[in-house]
Amino acid sequence: MGKLDSMIKCAQARNLLEEKQIEKAAELIEQIDIEKVKSIMDLRTIGQIYIESKRFLDARDVYLLIFDKVQSRSALYHLIYLSIQCGLLEEAEHFYEDYKKIDRDSAECYILNFYIQKAKGANHAELIVYIKDILSYEYLEEWAYELAKLYHKEGMEEACIEECTKIILWFGEGIIVEKAMLLKLHYVEGIDISSRKAIDETRNLAAELRIAARIADRQERERYETEQEDVEDFFEDKDLIEAAKEVQTKIELDEQPELKFEEQIKEQLEVESEQPVLEQRKVEQVEVETVLQTGEKSKKEQMIESIVEEAIRTRQMPHFSVIGNNEEKTMEITKKLMRELCEKGVLKTPRIARIAAAKVNSINLEEKREQLEGSCLLIEGAHELSLESLQTLCQIMKRMRINVVVGFVDEEEAMNELLNRNRKLKSLIKYELYV
Repeated sequence: MGKLDSMIKCAQARNLLEEKQIEKAAELIEQIDIEKVKSIMDLRTIGQIYIESKRFLDARDVYLLIFDKVQSRSALYHLIYLSIQCGLLEEAEHFYEDYKKIDRDSAECYILNFYIQKAKGANHAELIVYIKDILSYEYLEEWAYELAKLYHKEGMEEACIEECTKIILWFGEGIIVEKAMLLKLHYVEGIDISSRKAIDETRNLAAELRIAARIADRQERERYETEQEDVEDFFEDKDLIEAAKEVQTKIELDEQPELKFEEQIKEQLEVESEQPVLEQRKVEQVEVETVLQTGEKSKKEQMIESIVEEAIRTRQMPHFSVIGNNEEKTMEITKKLMRELCEKGVLKTPRIARIAAAKVNSINLEEKREQLEGSCLLIEGAHELSLESLQTLCQIMKRMRINVVVGFVDEEEAMNELLNRNRKLKSLIKYELYV
């Protein structure tokens, strides 16, 4: 098979993988001479198809080829996982030692340790400790539910109920939330968790909660739109319109376009030479992608240290937005920032609570203040936040006594639209990180 034919078949296999047609994808890659595949992306596609087909030994061989070409964290992670699946624990521990050298303090590092210890025969009590290590860095719903299940197996009723409640409050909806509801109802209502009726009732309850949340959100939006119409009616008077134009002109003259950090410093020095210093909002825009790709440690450290120093100096939480859709880089820079804030005593823990905006809309953030204390709330798809959620978030961000950093993640156009609609939120975000 020629190089072009191989590339075409890899592309076809990738499409089949995305469509979840695993059997057809597996049949297709059997026609490819893997040793001749040069593209890392194509090799990853083949490796993923093998994983989905439970052909772990073949997947391991593919990832060994990838690791020979690029010694990345992702390749190491897969090699550790696949070595465990193949029963090669010594090999897995060897790769794990290499992994810790490049990513010691992260949820992923603790996840790998959990897999290794479980494969070595750790008991439930030991596994509970390992999962708590994972959740101390990032509250992931699948691992929170895994913890709840272990509590259930160990007969720790109160801990199980508490963890299930936390999952329901944090994530609001989804299959894992439904499972947590069912497990909680097993203790609270004495429901048989294996019965089909109990499962259906739990799903109906979850559906009712989702509908109630959507109705509440729609009512809030309608109320907001009504208020906007009232304002427009108020300004139908010509004299008031003229007055409003004068005010708007003044606002436009007072407002300055957002500048790059270097330009802000230059402008501030010029202002300071002419008049007393005036407090004003400063947004530092940082091209994270460029910084991370260069591999220059000093630049990354300088960027993070600058944010942390400003937080210490102003005694304000460094709330930020992340512009772009690169999930890996978003998490990487967020973890580094939280770690540094924790080491400097700004936050109690580097834990990151990662949650979709749609799920934020379905929970009561005010009730979760204690859980949020001292950590980072990272909201993905921020443009989907409801008006009520935005108002609550702004209140949380404004309170000096609540040590929580809030990060908003979205595409540039969606983020700009969100901030232009919510001036209060825009004034509270101190940094824009581009990935």
